[in-house]
Amino acid sequence: MFWLRLIYSRLYGLLRKNRIEQEMDDEMRFHLLMRTRENIERGMRPEEAEREARRRFGNVGYIKDLGRDIKGGGFIEILLRDGLRQSLRMFKHEKQYAAACIVALSLGITASTALFAIVYKVLILPLPYKDAERLVVVWEKNIKQGQNRQNVAPPTFLDWRAQQRVFIDMAAGEPWIATLTEQGEPQEYWGLSSTAALFSLLGVPALLGRTFTSSEEVNGKDQVVVISYDFWQSRLGGKSEVIGTHLKLDGAKYEIIGVMPRNFQFPPFWITRTAFWRPLVFKPGVLSNRTYRRPRVFARLKPDYTLSQAQSEIDVIARNIEQRFPDSNSGWGAEVTSFSSLYAEEFRPTLKILFALSVCLLLMACANVANLLLARGTVRQKELAVRAALGASRGRLIGLLLTESLLLSLAGTVVGAVLSFWLVNPIVNIIPRANPIVGLDEIGMNMTALMFSIAAAVITGIIFGMAPAIAGSKLNLQEILQENGRSSGAGARMKKYRMGFVAAETALVMMLLSISALVIHSYWSLIKTDPGFQTKNILTVRLSLNTMDYAQPYKRYTFYRDLFSRIKSLPGAVSASAVSDLPLGGDWFDMSFRLEGELPDPARKRIADTRIIDGDYFKTMSIPLREGRTFTPQDNNYMRGPIIVNEALAQQIWPNESALGKRLVVETFPNYPVEIVGVVGNIRDRGVQLPSRPAIYQPYPIISPSQMHLMIRTEQNPLLLARAVREQIWKIDRNLALQDIVPLETVAWKSVAQPRFMFLILISFAGVAVALACHGVYSVVNYVLTERRQEMGIRIALGAQRNDILRTVVKSEFTGVILGVFIGTAASLAAGSFLKNMLYQVEPTDPLAFVMSALLVLTIAILATYFPVRRVMKVDPLSAIHN
Repeated sequence: MFWLRLIYSRLYGLLRKNRIEQEMDDEMRFHLLMRTRENIERGMRPEEAEREARRRFGNVGYIKDLGRDIKGGGFIEILLRDGLRQSLRMFKHEKQYAAACIVALSLGITASTALFAIVYKVLILPLPYKDAERLVVVWEKNIKQGQNRQNVAPPTFLDWRAQQRVFIDMAAGEPWIATLTEQGEPQEYWGLSSTAALFSLLGVPALLGRTFTSSEEVNGKDQVVVISYDFWQSRLGGKSEVIGTHLKLDGAKYEIIGVMPRNFQFPPFWITRTAFWRPLVFKPGVLSNRTYRRPRVFARLKPDYTLSQAQSEIDVIARNIEQRFPDSNSGWGAEVTSFSSLYAEEFRPTLKILFALSVCLLLMACANVANLLLARGTVRQKELAVRAALGASRGRLIGLLLTESLLLSLAGTVVGAVLSFWLVNPIVNIIPRANPIVGLDEIGMNMTALMFSIAAAVITGIIFGMAPAIAGSKLNLQEILQENGRSSGAGARMKKYRMGFVAAETALVMMLLSISALVIHSYWSLIKTDPGFQTKNILTVRLSLNTMDYAQPYKRYTFYRDLFSRIKSLPGAVSASAVSDLPLGGDWFDMSFRLEGELPDPARKRIADTRIIDGDYFKTMSIPLREGRTFTPQDNNYMRGPIIVNEALAQQIWPNESALGKRLVVETFPNYPVEIVGVVGNIRDRGVQLPSRPAIYQPYPIISPSQMHLMIRTEQNPLLLARAVREQIWKIDRNLALQDIVPLETVAWKSVAQPRFMFLILISFAGVAVALACHGVYSVVNYVLTERRQEMGIRIALGAQRNDILRTVVKSEFTGVILGVFIGTAASLAAGSFLKNMLYQVEPTDPLAFVMSALLVLTIAILATYFPVRRVMKVDPLSAIHN
């Protein structure tokens, strides 16, 4: 508070400078007049009385200076009057020095400001809901089965809502993929089926119309829909009379009752923006099934309750449910998590690490400039000593040097802020879209980011300016003024400071390069990993047969039989198939199973990935058949059909025998065992960085989900066949919406988007770090040697060997470099623990990364030192001495 009051008083004095000057003149004139009158009363003549009064009063100018120090602008005025003028004069005469400092600072500020703009949007800015910090998500979990954060069974949700006392209300919601027809070309949109309490929980009313009510959560009254602002503008032209009109979704008519505000997005952790919201109606069969866990449950804490209190109460309710329904809920509990913690959950650690590394770049730039200031301070000692000899206080010298550093910092900030405007958009464009962020496309430089830049300018100016200012103000006047060519104590002190900054900068470079090397090695290993199937020359198309025309499974089966025969007849098509969940697409389905004859044990379920396939799936994907056979058309005659398992499941259950002919009881047919007819190779379908899991494949006709992914192997570029495939599908049904028509290679490329984002940013940071290191060492050595040019000429003239001079200079500069390499290595090893979960097939202690980084740092230091020294050693001794 003292410093704030002091700064306020100085600014007030600076702004009221004329008034304060007038007040001091009036006050001094009054004192002189009173003393003169006293002297006249004692018998002095007027002229003598005034002269004596002035003599006894003292130096008027000196007293006014003291008054200005107390009531005026003080150190701020000194900085603006003396420091600013001197600094601008210095920049004018030493353009290269000023440019070197500004370039270094602008690089650091550009990176940190651009990352801060994204960090502010993702990590700091609250979600656009009322009191978003009180929103929570409630899950089911089964620790014994390793199933955390599972969706909630509808009857469990209703029990929670009826018995809880810590939430204002609870709401449930589940995804709804709707096909829009009668509005131009059929198109598929993501929607949310939710209970009516959702909108009141979020505290966001409709922009137009209303949201639905609980009375509409029943069959017959649920054909109402609330639409998003984007859909209203893009498909309906933003017409205000849209309320009361109808949309045909999935073949049924829905009345539009409301339009949500602009930028409203819920759920915010979906990849695709939600276009519709409709009432969630639980079917009678679902309300009696506690193993059907599909909805996600949201709630708002009451003002007087905390997250831990909510967890305690929901635990009690979950235990009561477990006791009442042991067959379905044995081992199942509940978990309450903050809603905001799920937002960009997987992206947060990456963003935090990148922002921390951008701050490291800024600190490198600070150390860089501090070194230049120290080098310049060494050659300015005589100038500062003369100023001190003429009466300049140490505080004024520090103020002068700090002004220079602040001006350099502000200039670097201006350049950095301009570059940040350009840099933010490229960074946003490479952010993985698997990390949905509300308003991602609106991220850019704003007032908050600019304030961060200004704050960074002031803080960095003080950081890199304070040490040189303090070191430069510790002057031994006699030693410096009498010194002629020898290193003074102040110069030696400056050298120690400079070595410290070199060590700090080298440590930061070493740490950043080591981390970058680890991430680069990890990404390279990732993209070289074999997923177990071929991605080249495969076209994927997502199909949703969710209209009433395909309500019967046999109609869906007939559709795919017709479609496969049409596609196989296309020129360039090799094979066609379909799968329920696209490999590497981010979706999968877990299913429990048990061995034939094994008693059900809810607390110890076996879990396997399950995919429904149709057509020549294994041939299309080039998944090898290890044992047995694939599905045949004859398998469709069975009520439950056979199954195919992968090697991981076969080896887990029957490690020393064949799995063929063995029978399993799967979740889809809990009362009838199904036979294993084939074993196929393992695939990394959840992600190439994740190990293969036990998997079960079931034939499509036996289980026929409405949504499938069409997989077509082609002879050449699969996109060349996209138009023909679309035409064949629409020949069967013109009302089908075709979505995500992309090559499987694109899907695989997107699956590693997050590691690639980290890779690209760190490659850029490593490049900037190398540039700063080269810039810093070269600039300092070049500046110091240029100022010592005469000394070097004398040394050579006196017989010093040029190689000895080179060795001396390199040795003096390399002390800090070697120290920095060791410090940076230790810091990198400590930081490696934060990267462990982000690395693939690479240990945080990988020696190759550290050795290569150290060699690169040493090479940079050698080259950056060698060229300035080489140029100085070529100087003519006589010319150097004369100059």
